Amino acid sequence: VRMRRRNVAPIGSGSKPDADVRSTTTEIADSVDYDDRDDGISPSAVFRGLGCLLTVTTTLYYFATPANLKKRNTSLSGPYGPPNAEFDWCENNYHAFSQIAEPVNTFSSLLYILQPLLFLGLHRRMKLPREAPFCLASVALIGVGSTLFHATLRYHMQLADELPMLALVLGAVCGLLRFTWPQLASLPSRVFSILFVGLSSALLATDRLDDTTGEEQLIHKACRGIMTCAFSACFLYIFYSTAQLSSDDAQTLRKRSAPYGVWSPPGLFRRQFVIWIASIVGWIADILCCAALQNLPFGMPFPQLHGLVWHGGSALGLHYIMVLLIWHQRLADGFSPKTKLWLGFLPYLVEE
Repeated sequence: VRMRRRNVAPIGSGSKPDADVRSTTTEIADSVDYDDRDDGISPSAVFRGLGCLLTVTTTLYYFATPANLKKRNTSLSGPYGPPNAEFDWCENNYHAFSQIAEPVNTFSSLLYILQPLLFLGLHRRMKLPREAPFCLASVALIGVGSTLFHATLRYHMQLADELPMLALVLGAVCGLLRFTWPQLASLPSRVFSILFVGLSSALLATDRLDDTTGEEQLIHKACRGIMTCAFSACFLYIFYSTAQLSSDDAQTLRKRSAPYGVWSPPGLFRRQFVIWIASIVGWIADILCCAALQNLPFGMPFPQLHGLVWHGGSALGLHYIMVLLIWHQRLADGFSPKTKLWLGFLPYLVEE
């Protein structure tokens, strides 16, 4: 980065050197120009890298789910009945509590409830875009559904986890399309609302398995496939668009000669992208390396990648990407907020 420094008058020139030094220090901290190399990760690189990972996750989640992910120890059924969810994660069931199937995955799901509360608290003085309440509510519902799903391993609780995820990415895409394709106006909201209501109704109204044959019903399976692919496509579009918007926001701040605070928009995007990549890799490793993780050498404990890395990382990543989206909206409204850090790692925006 390049920094602009105000010339400090020499001592004895009639000025107040201490005040000038303080002014200079403040200006160095707040008036930072962008270097030409500070343009973040290119959208094409984001598309290629994240697209490869999402191809793996979509395959594991729907098209070729590994047998170990479908394991069900019905002898440990708990108070909710035998597990009938599609997925049974690597954490051993009921290993700590008789009332909670996967305690670490369950308690770490509460981070999704904490994240919207922290976000609202840190941005209580800032006007949020109209999609923000919907997205924050969706994240909180993900936390509720994920907690119930991992505590019970029942299929309807799995849907309570998955459907808010779909609602979240659809709502985020609607907000992004207002910036990238403003001519579409409210069309995406209507289309996505119909898609979400249709898929939710079909999944909740039909049984996953046929009572006679025990096979998965075609309509239900097709709706799950559409939901999975729609989620992955929206997820990829969110990151592709945010990569472009972060570079655009850097240009806007540069033209306004406005300070960006601790991190620039491209810098914030880079950090949240790394967090998401690490979280997704942890999700994949928890599935593909389950047997090895359960039997680590030297008596090392099971690392709980799904609960600690995926839940913890994705909750943090959601906060970062929401800050980016709010930043873009406020810049579009004519304001120039800058970033600060809470507890040294959680970014938030302030307008002074």
